[in-house]
Amino acid sequence: MRQHVVMRKVIVVVPWLLLVAGLALVVVAAVGGARQFFSALSPVAQWDTPGSHELHLEAGPWVVYQAAPRGAPTRQLLDPTDVVVTGPVGVVPTTCVYCTMSETLTLGSSHFIGVIRFTAPEGGTYTVTTETRDAELAVAPPALRTVGHVFVSLAWIGLGAALAAVGAGWLIVLLVVRLTRRASPPGTAT
Repeated sequence: MRQHVVMRKVIVVVPWLLLVAGLALVVVAAVGGARQFFSALSPVAQWDTPGSHELHLEAGPWVVYQAAPRGAPTRQLLDPTDVVVTGPVGVVPTTCVYCTMSETLTLGSSHFIGVIRFTAPEGGTYTVTTETRDAELAVAPPALRTVGHVFVSLAWIGLGAALAAVGAGWLIVLLVVRLTRRASPPGTAT
């Protein structure tokens, strides 16, 4: 008899846990995804050259962008060898962005084109240096990283929604069973 009571409590508690855990997962994933997305839309730093600019970066891929009119030919952009990135481990290897693909960023009415890409091997303070004059630079994560974070967040939101739907469905079944039992006349089997 005691085992039967424990089992009934488990049958009622589990769907509530699924529902609450699913909803919590949806909220956490949505907030985290939105935070990642909106922080990626704004650059970590933006400045005018020449000179150096220090910034704190998380480990991962980054792009140095240069302000340029829409449709500007790449010959008007900085030469990727004119930009040096140093960090906690010394000089960071860079690659040309516009040599192989196009990476753009729009901030208000300013249009930026990716000049160099680099990977910060660890979080810390990095310095971007160039002696080229009259260029406006910005550092931000690459668009592909932002899209990847959005898809991961959507997957977690989907999992949370599925858990919540299973919990809600289970609770509806329990409610229907309970109402059916109450509606049955005494002495009938259910």
